Amino acid sequence: MRSSETQPAHDQTLGRMLADASRRWGTRPALVDGTRTLSYAELGERAAKVANGLGGKGLRPGDRVGVFLDDHLEAVEVFVGCALAGFTLVPVNARFRAQEVAHVLEDSGARALVYASAFAEVVDETGCVPDVQAAVCIGTAGSAAGALDYERLLATASAASPQPEISSEDIAIIGYTSGTTGKPKGALCSHRAITNCTQVVPYVQGLATNGVCVFNGSFSFVSALWGILFPHLWTGATVHLVPPSAVDEWVDVLARTGATFAWVPSPLVADFADELRKRPDALARLQSVSHAGSKVPKEHLASLVDVVGDRLVEAWGMTESVGPLTAITRADLRTDRGADDLLSSAGRPVPTAEVGVLGPDGGVTGEAGVVGELCARGDTMFSGYLGQRRDDPDTYTSDGWFRTGDIGRRDDAGYYYIEDRAKDVIVSGGMNVYPAEVELCIQTMPGVVECAVYGMPHDRWGETVVAAGVAGPSSAVDADAVSGYVRDRLASYKKPTRVRFVDALPRNASLKVQKHILKAGPD
Repeated sequence: MRSSETQPAHDQTLGRMLADASRRWGTRPALVDGTRTLSYAELGERAAKVANGLGGKGLRPGDRVGVFLDDHLEAVEVFVGCALAGFTLVPVNARFRAQEVAHVLEDSGARALVYASAFAEVVDETGCVPDVQAAVCIGTAGSAAGALDYERLLATASAASPQPEISSEDIAIIGYTSGTTGKPKGALCSHRAITNCTQVVPYVQGLATNGVCVFNGSFSFVSALWGILFPHLWTGATVHLVPPSAVDEWVDVLARTGATFAWVPSPLVADFADELRKRPDALARLQSVSHAGSKVPKEHLASLVDVVGDRLVEAWGMTESVGPLTAITRADLRTDRGADDLLSSAGRPVPTAEVGVLGPDGGVTGEAGVVGELCARGDTMFSGYLGQRRDDPDTYTSDGWFRTGDIGRRDDAGYYYIEDRAKDVIVSGGMNVYPAEVELCIQTMPGVVECAVYGMPHDRWGETVVAAGVAGPSSAVDADAVSGYVRDRLASYKKPTRVRFVDALPRNASLKVQKHILKAGPD
């Protein structure tokens, strides 16, 4: 039998990839969590014990394991352990409540649950422990009745890396996408998709081999696994797991660790740029600053580029694409490539993806200037939704392109622009208004912290533009000022005809704004 090092690329699995990394990088530090450090060899050994410990409770390759965890070393051990054993990982968002947790476990058919003791009360409320083959609690405080102790499970398990008989098209992870309405859907993500993503991300992001990653996000967002964690483990990086903190404290960690990579969440882009101006020492080894997720005003990205230069990588993708679909990379920032508006774009397709626009004739086109739903296909795409037919017309075109739900266009230089979500487009007086464009405009207004724009029925115009905003402390901004600000910067039909202020925007566990709640509320 061939060793994992000689397996051809099409047979590659996530477990083989991570087992290779743990062996190749050996004594190099893999993870740092406060005062605790795990080398690659130690990570591989403990992950193998996770795999064999669960195997000893009757789990077999392909069985689904729900993981309801916080962002500590043990979480990574479980992620890697499931991959080594060929179990299908089912991450459960740490913000979910009992009803949501129960839905994911039941819908996925999870045969085991590994959870942090911090979530024991929620697990107890679901009543799911008796229904799974094995329930394992990390930490002793408040573990649910009937759960196994994590450290005891590992203490009696073998450290030999298992060799499951699985293929690249078997499902490695079921990532639950949490929309703004309805129950989350399980996106089936194969070993093929995730290993391809793991190998293309370092190329797109410009990651340093043996680098230093400071991760202040959450593994509750499944894209953090294949977009940040696995690529860094594959390239031998040391990953520092740090809790969310004030921007100045976070930048201090970047400087102290000699970080080569930083991920910046959308709400912190402007503050991060301001803090880096005060701390140029944090840039000493920094090679990549990654931003992905919700759009931010172009002005905020320009401010960040002013500080970090061509270190910025802006990517567009989604759970269903597993890897990035498009990106703005170092080459784009160094030289004018002819984009209509580079920092307003999502970049150009990465080598593993094809992107096109669904035209009015129902076909997908690469023609510049056509506005429509963006569609994608490629080497990292998911394998469909759990329980849904692969020919569902709301998900795929007739010739197999995945419908992303994003409305956009391509320019003559090949850059793509995301206008909005298809379901969010407002049609007012026959004119299309993209809420994201109006939101980005309002967010540049002094005194406004964040906002959401949506359409409401109107007797004359069909729909009218409404904005819900969150004002900053001591801000004197009012509704007329917001409407006037937009009118001065965008076409008049895009200005909000009604503006209301709220204490906070309603969000789901994936932090997506729930506009249906805003629409149901008072005007």
